[in-house]
Amino acid sequence: MTSRPHWGRSRYLTPITSIGSTKHSHVRMFRSFRLLPLLVLVTLTACTLPRYARYAEPPPPPPPPPVCESQPAPRRIIDTTRPKTDGTPYWVMSRVQGASSMSQEFGLQPVPSGKALLLVGMSSRDAKPLVVRRLDAARVERPSPDEPQTDVQKVLVTLVPDGKIMGDAAVSTATISGRSVSVDPSVLIDEEISWDGHPALTPNGRWIVFASDRSGSLGGADLWYAPYRSGSVGTARPLYGANTACDELTPSVTSRGVLLFSSPGHTSHGGYDVHEARLVEEGDSLRASNILNVGTPINSAADEIFPHMMEDSTFYVASTRIDGREADRRDFDVLVLHRRQTLSQNIAVVDIPQATLVGKVINTVTNTPVVDAEVIARLPQSSEVLASTRTDTAGAYRLRVPVERPVEITAQNDELFFDSFVTTIPASEQNRTVEQEQPLGLSPTFILRVNFPTSIFDAPYPFSLDSNGIELERSWQRDVDDLVRNVKAGEGRVRKLVLTGHTDDVDSDESNMLLGRQRVEFIIDRLVEGGLPRTILEGRSAGEKQLLPRRPSESIESWRRRCRRVELVKVQ
Repeated sequence: MTSRPHWGRSRYLTPITSIGSTKHSHVRMFRSFRLLPLLVLVTLTACTLPRYARYAEPPPPPPPPPVCESQPAPRRIIDTTRPKTDGTPYWVMSRVQGASSMSQEFGLQPVPSGKALLLVGMSSRDAKPLVVRRLDAARVERPSPDEPQTDVQKVLVTLVPDGKIMGDAAVSTATISGRSVSVDPSVLIDEEISWDGHPALTPNGRWIVFASDRSGSLGGADLWYAPYRSGSVGTARPLYGANTACDELTPSVTSRGVLLFSSPGHTSHGGYDVHEARLVEEGDSLRASNILNVGTPINSAADEIFPHMMEDSTFYVASTRIDGREADRRDFDVLVLHRRQTLSQNIAVVDIPQATLVGKVINTVTNTPVVDAEVIARLPQSSEVLASTRTDTAGAYRLRVPVERPVEITAQNDELFFDSFVTTIPASEQNRTVEQEQPLGLSPTFILRVNFPTSIFDAPYPFSLDSNGIELERSWQRDVDDLVRNVKAGEGRVRKLVLTGHTDDVDSDESNMLLGRQRVEFIIDRLVEGGLPRTILEGRSAGEKQLLPRRPSESIESWRRRCRRVELVKVQ
């Protein structure tokens, strides 16, 4: 036994070396013997004292895993009601013939040359691509075995390498040739013992966005991104702003740079819903902002995954919804939302009953004719030009247009902005000349009346407003597209485009200044997506400082709608 240091020598005991050498030693000896039992007791007690081992405090319990929760999706509906007027385009949601069998069809990814990759298999995480030919928006078929191998294309795919453990996957490239898909066994993105898949390439080719359950995800599978330069992939990072404690899967990026993905988080109509977001490049990083549920009928109470938008009028998504099939089926089918035209746009205009529309284009500031302005006729919400002309020295135009169907007439020139109207010429005027009394007015200032809900800056209603605050049959995206076309027509003569955001009188001055700025930035981002350089775009906010005068008998709601606007001025 090792005695403790302070117990080795007592101040009550005399060292043995001093016994007998001191006066009255017998007395001291007696006292020492009398203290001997105490010494033995102390010694034995020291040997039997408990030894206290030092233990660490018990660790705190681990935090609970994140809970996958979502909020109810806001009301956002695309109208699929068939119009009564012939020639008016309308939205149709239908199953894709050739991609809606009893098997699992998880998605349809369009590729050039009129083809697409149909994703099939037992699980959406390791679905295999099959080449199909798009007959039209709602029909696909497998190419014939003797399909020529000439149209070679490269795509990104999910690869499940042989010998990998279950649940492990990587991102690789594949070559489409004829009806075959050849996957490169070498990988671009592969985290060990993690699932990396559902890759999408941004339109500028600089970034790969993909889904992964690797370490660092908030919960389940998250969206990640990696820089992609000259065939080489950089370090992968989580896509800030897009992820929740739920799964985020199946990303795709539209030609305008809008991110689409599926998640049961954020907001939902039930199950996995399709969301859209704006991708923002900041130096060597990427983030998502303005997350929005795309609404119905793309989403439903069932699951929707693998969204792909070809253009503004064709949107593919896979869904487990029951509509139109047996109630006991739970497999995924591919559906498409697209515009249908009762008038076939492949029919030549000359074969359609027509009339001649005449009118004038004026400068609204000087009230003088605008010479050499471009004037075009289109069907509403269609990009196809039915007829076009330019104004003469008197600012006059003549156009041959169809009768008994809505036609949109738009005029523009490179110094001023554009103006448009929609007219329907009666069948009784066939082969006659019809004069448009109200001239098209071009101005150096353009008012973009995007119909924003109060206090919202990134989720406008679908259609623009006129100067009276009444909703037009013209989408705000069409206004933005025409703005881009108008500025590009200037061939670089526009040095700057100044945008000023205005709000109504609801909320404080400070809040409205911020709201006006946010709305302008939203429009600027859309113009950049359309192809305008950000360097020529200057955003400002007036908040509620320049409210429009309220008209007699005008309702407060109409007045506030007119006040919410973005004004644009060209600096040349």
